[in-house]
Amino acid sequence: VQGTYDLVGSSTTVSGGTANFTGTLGNVGTLSISDGTANFSSGEVIAPTSLALSGGTLTGSDTVNLSGASNNWTGGTQSGSGSTNVLAGGTLNISGLLDKTLDTRTLNNAGTASLSGGTLTLSNGALFNSTGAFNNSASVDLQSGTLSLLGGGTSSGSFSGAGTLQVGGNYTFAPASSITNSNVEFSGGTAGVQGTYDLVGSSTTVSGG
Repeated sequence: VQGTYDLVGSSTTVSGGTANFTGTLGNVGTLSISDGTANFSSGEVIAPTSLALSGGTLTGSDTVNLSGASNNWTGGTQSGSGSTNVLAGGTLNISGLLDKTLDTRTLNNAGTASLSGGTLTLSNGALFNSTGAFNNSASVDLQSGTLSLLGGGTSSGSFSGAGTLQVGGNYTFAPASSITNSNVEFSGGTAGVQGTYDLVGSSTTVSGG
C-alpha cells in the first residue's frame, strides 16, 4: 500500500500474507492481526481505534499508539525498529495460552499492561519500558532484552532468561512469584520481594530506593 490509506470508522484486518503500509497513512480503524504480517513503515504515527493481535506479526518502523481499554495481545509477535506505545489511561491486555514475542521492538507502557496467560518473550534486544502499571500473573522470558518496571504493579508470575529486569518504582513480587533471570537492577522506589529470588550466574545491583 504505497498510496493514501485512510479509513472512515472501520477496520483493518490482516489474516495472512504480507501487507506493507509505506504510503500516506491516516485512520486505520480497528486493527486486527491473526496471521501473516502487517508492516507499518510509512513515517507516520499509527493510532488504531483498538488492537487485536492474536497471531502473525506486527512490524515496521512506525510508532503505534494505543489508547482506550480494548487492546488485546493474545498471540503473535511485535517486531521491527518502531515502537508500540500504550498511552496514559490506556490498557494493554496480554492474555491467552499462546506465546507472545517482543522481538527487537520497543514497547512503552504509560497506562496499564497486564500479563495473565502464556509466556511473553523479549528477544534480540527488545525493550519493554513500563512507566505505568505492569501486572504479571504468567511468565516473562527475558531472552536478550530488558524489562524496565518504573510505574509499579504486582507480580505473582515468573521472570527468567538471560536478559535484564530493572525495577525503579514501587513494585510487589508476591509470595507466588519467582525471579530467576540473569541480571536484576533495583534503582528506585520500594520493591517487596516475597517470592523466590535465585539468579542464574550473574548480578543483583541496587543503586537507589
